[in-house]
Amino acid sequence: MSLRGLETSHTALQLHVTEFQPLSAPIHKLPVDVLGDILSLVCNQGTGNAFGKKSHLPSLCLTAVCSFWREVMLARSDMWSSIDVHLDKMTKGSCRLLSLWLARSRDALLHLRVVSGYSFGTNSTTEWKTFSLLLNQAHRWASATLRLDFQLYVEASARITAIPDGDTNSDLGYESHPHETTKPFTHLKALDLSWFDRRIAAVRSSRPAIRLFQYAPALRFLTIRQYDDFFSLPLPQIRHLNVKNSSHSLATMLSQCSNLECLSLLNFAAREPAPEKPVRLTNLTHLEVQVSSYCEMLTTKHLFDNLELPSLTSFSITEPGHYYLDRAAWSQPAFESLLSRSSCHLQKLIFMEVTIAPEELEATLRLTPALTHLEFVEQREGQAFTTAKDLLKALSYYPNMELLVPMLSYLSIETGDSLTIIAEDVKKMVLSRSRFPDARGLDRICLATPEITSCVENLSRVICSQGTRIVVKEQPTSLTRLFPAYCLY
Repeated sequence: MSLRGLETSHTALQLHVTEFQPLSAPIHKLPVDVLGDILSLVCNQGTGNAFGKKSHLPSLCLTAVCSFWREVMLARSDMWSSIDVHLDKMTKGSCRLLSLWLARSRDALLHLRVVSGYSFGTNSTTEWKTFSLLLNQAHRWASATLRLDFQLYVEASARITAIPDGDTNSDLGYESHPHETTKPFTHLKALDLSWFDRRIAAVRSSRPAIRLFQYAPALRFLTIRQYDDFFSLPLPQIRHLNVKNSSHSLATMLSQCSNLECLSLLNFAAREPAPEKPVRLTNLTHLEVQVSSYCEMLTTKHLFDNLELPSLTSFSITEPGHYYLDRAAWSQPAFESLLSRSSCHLQKLIFMEVTIAPEELEATLRLTPALTHLEFVEQREGQAFTTAKDLLKALSYYPNMELLVPMLSYLSIETGDSLTIIAEDVKKMVLSRSRFPDARGLDRICLATPEITSCVENLSRVICSQGTRIVVKEQPTSLTRLFPAYCLY
């Protein structure tokens, strides 16, 4: 290229720099701590840095942007603290990178997600060595999601439980001093635990006890895919418990959760009878149940009979779509017995696609006068159960009759009917309740319907004139319109 050509290219480059340089100037003017917080959000979003054959390492990419960003990244240990490891996909290179991450995170608390293959495979040695790297930093674990072969739990449990005997020099010992600050799982607050073992799944008697997390003094949030008693867990200190795929009675486990505040049962399918005496959970305030869709004969009776919840304020039950038309999972007598036995003051109630009759829902509302928050999702089409119109009728006030849930302030309804069909019922309900002197006015109504029609304008004027905000959501486009409250003088 001639000198004139070089000068032309240089001039064009200068114009390009002049044009785009102001666009990057603001980020260079940010204070270092603010820039660090922004980069930290990038590094820790999702599962953070993922290690395996195809690693996804945002922290490493950001250090390569410029020398200044590299300094910021290396100065912040939290940039390297969110780690996602696929043990069965680790290579020598990714293991070295993982060691680098653990070194650069220094003393920062770690947030881990660890997934393994079957440990008896050809890569089992690599899996255990990689998991050992993480176990060496167990005193820094703050949260962990573990999807591991059962044999990895066995080996890890043997290694961790060797600490009290001072066996720190053996292959089973924990590779740090057994001080209070370096004991494993000292800072672990949240644990999501699941295991698999296709070899001896049916031979329960041959499974050793897993005491890996027996000493975890800070553990408060626990998620387990299915509870098994060979896992020794500090249940008395758990505050939030999430159990998935519960096919057996949970009475034994719940009786140990003396400080439980929130309980979530997903894919609930337990059909065992209740014990002689219900489990009393004094501190439990929130109960969420999602009934399994895969069992033809299933009822919530045994669950309700198992419990006594004097502090319960929030209850949610979901019955996802299923093909068993004659199944009646909801047990109204058992639920009424639970409320009576517990003497609780329910404030939040959520029914999602539950096969409950109109008179049963009305009886439930009659037993919960302190209710302030109510959400209702209709059953699927073709089911002869409670509809949105039934609920609106039950909530309306009629002279010389009792007003149900007079403290109600939030109402959410999802229906398969067009807005035109339920609009008049909504207006009648709101206007009738406003005439009851001791009723608390509704603050907000949320309606989800497959079709928003022109009647929405008139509906909004009537509802908002009573000081109530109304949100109308069209399914499935999720087009939402919010009408703020206003009062007429």
